[in-house]
Amino acid sequence: MSPNNVTVQPDRFNQLVATTINDIAARAASAPSGAKKFAVQQLNYTEIQKLYTLVQCTPDLSTPDCSRCLEKAISNLGNCCNRKQGGRVIFPSCNFRYELYEFYNATAAAEAAPPPPPVALSPPPASVPETRRKGKVDNALFNCLVVI
Repeated sequence: MSPNNVTVQPDRFNQLVATTINDIAARAASAPSGAKKFAVQQLNYTEIQKLYTLVQCTPDLSTPDCSRCLEKAISNLGNCCNRKQGGRVIFPSCNFRYELYEFYNATAAAEAAPPPPPVALSPPPASVPETRRKGKVDNALFNCLVVI
């Protein structure tokens, strides 16, 4: 926890921290099975200051367990971090942190972030009649689905 208090709009700062931590906690907890339960976000606090936030759960936690752990950690936000320039709550299976300086590698964090939800595929094209001769295919139609 930072010993320094926020002096510019402290109530707005507290609200911004709480809202952001809750938003990214939901994103991290809902990561697909096998993906890292991790999320970061940076946003403007003032014209010259940014707020950097991070939440994460250990990989062994299910989505509901990660949510519960982060909710419990976030419930300590007001007690530990009220109007502080930075703060963190660390539990054995989850944690959050926020600061007014970049404390994580944004490039690495972007690479580690869960992938976006899958895009709905369009229906397959209408069947094209094929001309076939015994033992030979003159016209072949192949469908290929690549999952990345």
